Amino acid sequence: MKSRIINNKHACVVLLCTLVLAYSYICMSKNGFSASMVFIVNEGILTKLETGTITAVFYVAYAVLQIVGGVFTDKWHPERFITIGLLGAAASNIVIYFNQSYPIMLISWTLNACLQFAVWPATFKIVSTLLRSDMQEFSLFTVTFGNPIGAVLGYILAAIVGAQWRMNFLVSAVGLAAIAVLWEIVVRSVKPYIEEIQIPSPEKSHTNRSSSREFIKLALKSGIILLLILSFTRTMFDLGLKAMAPTMINESYDSVNAVFATVMSIIVLVSGAVGPVISHLIYPKILRNEAVIITLFFLISTPLTSAMLLLGEVHYLVIVTLLALVVMLMSAASLFTTSYIAARFNPCGKGATVAGALNCTASFGVVAANTLFTGIADSFGWHGTIISWVIIMIISLVISASHIPIWTKFLKSR
Repeated sequence: MKSRIINNKHACVVLLCTLVLAYSYICMSKNGFSASMVFIVNEGILTKLETGTITAVFYVAYAVLQIVGGVFTDKWHPERFITIGLLGAAASNIVIYFNQSYPIMLISWTLNACLQFAVWPATFKIVSTLLRSDMQEFSLFTVTFGNPIGAVLGYILAAIVGAQWRMNFLVSAVGLAAIAVLWEIVVRSVKPYIEEIQIPSPEKSHTNRSSSREFIKLALKSGIILLLILSFTRTMFDLGLKAMAPTMINESYDSVNAVFATVMSIIVLVSGAVGPVISHLIYPKILRNEAVIITLFFLISTPLTSAMLLLGEVHYLVIVTLLALVVMLMSAASLFTTSYIAARFNPCGKGATVAGALNCTASFGVVAANTLFTGIADSFGWHGTIISWVIIMIISLVISASHIPIWTKFLKSR
């Protein structure tokens, strides 16, 4: 089996920096409606549910195509899919800047998702196989910051433009187009350093494991179904709490206006960027079992989520702190559910496929957060929403704990 790799360190560093910039910015643009929700709702353009529905439909299309994106990037050059995603996102954002009709925004944002179908699998493939082997673990860790950094930038931009929320989409469009040009320039400049190498044949015990049947057996042996569920619920809390924090604080405390609520929610978003650092400190120096670490994060998050039932009775800073801690822990878990666990499947040539599958269920988690959570908030208020969070957190903890012996056995068999 042949593989492509860049052995020149300088070329690897330039490509990695540009990729992190591109991925972070495209993550920022994906938060356009979530970050602007409080302003859109206050202006009366859309309801919470309608705004959440636009984001939800985006992630339905995005999720369905993630597995396809993973398969494509395992077979073809992943760099091309980054450019497609950047230009597609730029076009969708510019349409929304000029037209705020609900159907037009819904269609445009759905097309945006379709054109980004391979962005994450391609990003994962590049950092885990194309870069030098001595840089791959660091690169996997670094690129994980793209999502939280993008979210922070998105909400900072939303707070700056305030009621002029349409500017959020214009800035995203211009930036995405510019980064697409930069990405193409960098890819062409490092192309001479890309070498095609022959990967040694797998050991006898793993012969033909790259076939579909062997891969399915390997996936079942690793308990990947449980991992997909955890990827789903983890993302519900990570992105769901980030998206709903400003509106929840604004509607629960009379002393907090929309702009200040958005500024306060930036604390929650910044905590998400801290999460991967915590994971990096724990793994592999203290704990080497990914399933154990994920369970630990859900275990700590459960009582913190339960304490949010004090919403409205305690100072809003207490609630913001609780939200920040849960988002930090869920973001910390993402290093395993999006990168490190998928990298375990690179030896059989299915790393991007697994990354796409995990990102698929994670995307459905965003859908659930923007439909289920917003629907509960509209119908039963914020306390009803928090009760649903506690129930889902407990279920996730049970599933995560059940996965430990399965994953441990899988690691020992490697």
